[in-house]
Amino acid sequence: GMWRYFSDFLNEKNNFLPPDNYQEEPLGIEARRTSPTNIGLAMLSCLGAYDIGFIDEERLFFLIGKTLDTIEKLEKWNGHLLNWYSTETLQPLRPAFVSTVDNGNFIAMLSALKNGLSAMENESAERLSCRLAKILSTTDFSLLYDERKDLFFIGYDCEKKAYAEGHY
Repeated sequence: GMWRYFSDFLNEKNNFLPPDNYQEEPLGIEARRTSPTNIGLAMLSCLGAYDIGFIDEERLFFLIGKTLDTIEKLEKWNGHLLNWYSTETLQPLRPAFVSTVDNGNFIAMLSALKNGLSAMENESAERLSCRLAKILSTTDFSLLYDERKDLFFIGYDCEKKAYAEGHY
C-alpha cells in the first residue's frame, strides 16, 4: 500500500525525499523529482506507519530527521519550498515556481506531524518538533496573498519575479 511506497523510496539514494511516481512497467523507473505535497505526505505517512505499528519509534525519528536534514538544505523562497526538486541533486527544477496550494499542503501536513510528535514523551520527538516549528514559523504565506482581491495567488514565478495570473 501507500506505506510500502514510502518505505521503499525514502532512502539515501533519494536524499530521503519521495519520488513523484514509480512506473513499474516496462522498466521499473522512478521519477527523480519531488514536490512539497509529496514531501509532506511522506513525512506524515511515517507517523501513520508508526501509529499502526509498521515501524518503531527509532525508525520514525530516523526518517523524519533525515528528511528534515534535506528540507533544511533546499533552496526556498521566503520559507516556501519550490514546486519541484531533483531527488538526486536537490536542485530546483526549472522553471523555479512557488505553488501556493503545494506549500499549503506541505505546511498543513507538517503541522499535523508536529502535533503528533509533540504528543510523544521523547526527547528526540521534542527536537524534531522544534525543527518543524522553525519551518512552520518561517514560511510566509502573507507574500502569496493578494489583499486587493482577498484571495491567494496561484503562486510565484521566481525566475520572472512575478505572481501567477490566477487566484484561489
